[in-house]
Amino acid sequence: MTEKTKIDLIAANLSGHGGTETVIKYVLNDISIGEEVNFDVFLTGKASNAKWLKSASNLGSIEVLHSNNKVLKLLGSLWHYMWSKADVVLALGTGQIVLAYIIRKIFRKKYKLVSWIHFSILGISFINPRFLKYADYHLAISSEIEEQLVQLGINRNRISIIYNPVVKQERQIKRKKDGVIKLIYVGRVDLVGQKNLKEMLDGLSQYEESWHLDIFGTGETERVSKYAETLRMQEKITFHGWVDNVWGQLKEVDALLLTSTFEGLPMVLTEAVSRGIPCVAADCPVGPRDIIKNGVNGCLYQCGDLEGFLKALNSVVRNPDYKSIPMSIDNLYGDRYNKRFVNALNSWTH
Repeated sequence: MTEKTKIDLIAANLSGHGGTETVIKYVLNDISIGEEVNFDVFLTGKASNAKWLKSASNLGSIEVLHSNNKVLKLLGSLWHYMWSKADVVLALGTGQIVLAYIIRKIFRKKYKLVSWIHFSILGISFINPRFLKYADYHLAISSEIEEQLVQLGINRNRISIIYNPVVKQERQIKRKKDGVIKLIYVGRVDLVGQKNLKEMLDGLSQYEESWHLDIFGTGETERVSKYAETLRMQEKITFHGWVDNVWGQLKEVDALLLTSTFEGLPMVLTEAVSRGIPCVAADCPVGPRDIIKNGVNGCLYQCGDLEGFLKALNSVVRNPDYKSIPMSIDNLYGDRYNKRFVNALNSWTH
């Protein structure tokens, strides 16, 4: 029997609710991945929360740096890498890549250093692209991230596009046949941050059809609500807060909206499409174009183009021919993802 690959999964600021956490939960619990790989998790961020991880079947141990003191966090990270027995250090942030690289060089550690970035690499304040050169290999969750890595001078042979995993769904959510158009947003509630709900509301304020928007998520709810009031559309929006099983509560949906300024490979799009819901999404860097196929499972528009948003929305809600939406992301479903994930890591360690 081949010995399992030992992976140190390094992450920070994980609440248990976001798209990145959805991916981590998947790889830490999938049976076929667990046959090849075993994980130890090291959480380094000030908001790290390990409770949602503790029942994972592919998990060996969890270590959390609870201190907010930067010096203590640095020392804790260095100590971890000094004593790590991993075959692979798989880092979700660029700062930890540098620390792991320094310790490997000083103490002649044998682990391979692999980046696994879940956002656009360029133009994001919490990602330093210069640090990525210290990684030996890179898992890219979208084709655009691969191109960004190549722009940084990284050899394409050291990059594997694995995308993100999607679970096939038996239950499909129907579209409404008539009446008020039912729209949904699922995710963190930002007015002008990454999720950019201001653009969504600005676009909907010009939409002449009869519609209602359900918003599922937490964050700047009050700020978004007050902005909706200034547009005189607060009665058309319902804020539900965080809901554990959003999809189980939905019976009819015409479209999911995503107006982000940047992403990685947005899981909310894949989760919607897997349930038969078409999507209107900003063609932001990076990820939506790997999921949304115009006229097949939704429509993309250019960030900031409200006229384009309205055209995309009209195209989606008026299109009666969406019939095979879930099959449009067939390459992202479980078995295919598992092979990509395991094969990439094993090819770099064996």
